Amino acid sequence: ISERIINVGKNKSITVEKIKINQVEDNLEIVADDQVLMTITDAEAKAERNHIDQLAQERLEVIRKAVEEYRRERVPQNLLLQGLYGLLLTMGLWCISWAGNFILNRGQRRLLEYKDKISRYSIKIQKFEVVSANQIYMVVSKSIDSIGWMLKAIGLYFYLFMLLNLFPETRKYSNELLGYVITSVSILIEKVVDYLPDFLIIFMIIMISRYLLKFLYLLFEQVKIGKIHISGFYVEWVDPTYKIIRFLVL
Repeated sequence: ISERIINVGKNKSITVEKIKINQVEDNLEIVADDQVLMTITDAEAKAERNHIDQLAQERLEVIRKAVEEYRRERVPQNLLLQGLYGLLLTMGLWCISWAGNFILNRGQRRLLEYKDKISRYSIKIQKFEVVSANQIYMVVSKSIDSIGWMLKAIGLYFYLFMLLNLFPETRKYSNELLGYVITSVSILIEKVVDYLPDFLIIFMIIMISRYLLKFLYLLFEQVKIGKIHISGFYVEWVDPTYKIIRFLVL
């Protein structure tokens, strides 16, 4: 039906007044010249709890408005205006992207300037530095970069959606793009919710085991070279103790 209505919209020799209702036996047909656009049956009207004449009139008005809208969107003036909006949208995206890059780069520079001051937040055990200032700096810096890329991806998606939605010929692609994103996000959320409890337990076990062994290895190394002193614990016990603990953890 939609394809027939589009064909009528393309044929400017068919005015909206030529789209009318004809009666064929017990049914009503909405026609444009000799082309049948839609057939309304009495059974269909009863299913919608409506009279067949009223239902046909309602659908006739909907089709006429659709044809008028189709033609109005494609007049040269509107196409030129849509192109102008697309240009302004592109310029807006560029300005937002430039401003975002400026803010992120400025944030990275300020973070680099304060890198030395971050050293006060390093985590130490006696003379042993468990988490260094440089590691804290790298985590914060990578987090800023990740947030920047995530915002760029979201901005690009909304730009494409709005740009495609401007033009009647590409509007269906914007709806498809929106549908793909909504479907993908819905499936992702559903799968995450289903597997999240088990995944979190496994992830926590793996991460705790990994960093516990890493921490113990570094701790015992510091004991071995004399930076950390544990009362009653001899250096000769370092390797056997670490191997026993690693065996028990794994």
